[in-house]
Amino acid sequence: MSSSFLGIHGLDNLGTYMGAAEASFSAAHVNRTAENTEGTHKTYSTLIEEQKTDRLKDTITNQSQNIIKRCNQCSKACASSPLMPSCNGCGAELPKEETTSLNVFNGFVYGVRKGPFPYTISLRSQTPSMMVFDDLLAASSCHLNVISTQYHIIDWRFLLLRPKQGLKLINAMEAAAQAVVRDQYWANEAWKQKYIYPEYHKVSAAAILQYAFAGMNFPPSQFQLHLQYILPPLLPYQYQLYREGKHATKHRFFPLKYIRKVLETDVPMNVNMETNVLDIVEKYGKLGVSYDKIYQESYNSLGINHKRLAYWQKNDFTMRLRDGKIYDAESNEELGLDMHSVAAKDKLTLQNYGRPYANDKPTGTFYKYARKTPLETWNGSCTKNV
Repeated sequence: MSSSFLGIHGLDNLGTYMGAAEASFSAAHVNRTAENTEGTHKTYSTLIEEQKTDRLKDTITNQSQNIIKRCNQCSKACASSPLMPSCNGCGAELPKEETTSLNVFNGFVYGVRKGPFPYTISLRSQTPSMMVFDDLLAASSCHLNVISTQYHIIDWRFLLLRPKQGLKLINAMEAAAQAVVRDQYWANEAWKQKYIYPEYHKVSAAAILQYAFAGMNFPPSQFQLHLQYILPPLLPYQYQLYREGKHATKHRFFPLKYIRKVLETDVPMNVNMETNVLDIVEKYGKLGVSYDKIYQESYNSLGINHKRLAYWQKNDFTMRLRDGKIYDAESNEELGLDMHSVAAKDKLTLQNYGRPYANDKPTGTFYKYARKTPLETWNGSCTKNV
């Protein structure tokens, strides 16, 4: 493989591309189109106080909590799992201690205006039962989340309580994400010209969806079922994390294809908060659904499709990352900069989260169908450590 071809993948002989030049990407952003709406509740506390019975108050209190590990480097709320030793935002090592955090995704659903930070949403699509929004992590410039706004489902395990209904739900979630990719991203010629390898510019929206990477994490960092839907290429720094094995780790990431095949067996499983996900893998493996096979195919496809679609230009980046250090792209001089800080700045330049910016900062809105009463409970309660 030639170095010039490697270059469009986001790295060259000097290292991974860093130091994205804002001027090189400013004409290729995909602005959100959802109407601007005001939040309906100042905080979770005011929402809870408005409930008429103790039972309703307890239900929303329960739905407002996550169990997480807090990254000491970038403060991201990360899932608590031995399979996830590093932050999936910045790559730093996570602490051993668990804590709780407010459930931001359910805050979106309830129209909560603010928690530790404003709960504005980079909203792409909304209906009374579902919403699609840009993922703050922005592993690619087209990285979406889809959540149900009808049901409280802590994670994908609980779909096994009602496999037929669960299958219908995840199919609807995928369709919602695909519509956003088709109508907002793939229809944007400037974005396509900048980010996508020219050979694929004339590919239909329906055909480009075959290269998407979709699935769900367990345990999740937000205790509301969400489908992650990524159209490659990955951002250069995120591709570096992928190459280091820090993205979509085995037995934490569950490809949508795997979850669908499990649900298609129509064999329910009586899961609860303590159910070991490896027991699920074993049970449905005996029914012919191989997690190992589907996971490996999916994981490999992310790297393959990144290389297939990437069109990163080396002149759009002023720095290189090599062995954890930042170097000037021209002189190859070490700059003494923190790689996490440079990566965070690059994300602000390359992401479509929060577009259009205001005063160089992401903007957002609130869910116009915000709930005033609790989400329907699909599964049991989250009570561990809360």
